[in-house]
Amino acid sequence: MYAGLDEWSAAEDEILKRMSLRRTGSAELRTDSAAILNWIEEQRIAYLAVHLDIDAINPAHFRSILFNKPDAGPGFLQGVPRGRLEPAHVVRLLRDVAAKAEIVGLAITEYISWDAIQTRALLAELPLIGD
Repeated sequence: MYAGLDEWSAAEDEILKRMSLRRTGSAELRTDSAAILNWIEEQRIAYLAVHLDIDAINPAHFRSILFNKPDAGPGFLQGVPRGRLEPAHVVRLLRDVAAKAEIVGLAITEYISWDAIQTRALLAELPLIGD
């Protein structure tokens, strides 16, 4: 099951079809988690591994995403779909899923802490620690 997937490439479409993977878009998940909860129930899923791509979140509402790279030009990653979920949607969905099935694994990917990277670079330039 892909939750929050709105756009995908032709190659991804082939994989989704070949593996018969279901998809639920972000618009459907904005209001409730029913599509995912129904899938869990239909498939009688008791244990679930979750792969959370942070870039499924709207980059305007979550800074630690590739799309928010500081000093990136206006055409940066043009044509690459942006996430449309809000952080609150993701939290609600994961809480709802955890109430229906035991989450036995959680991978959090596509997280890039631009602020930490910039802070590290800034601190590296300061005369705080001698050689």
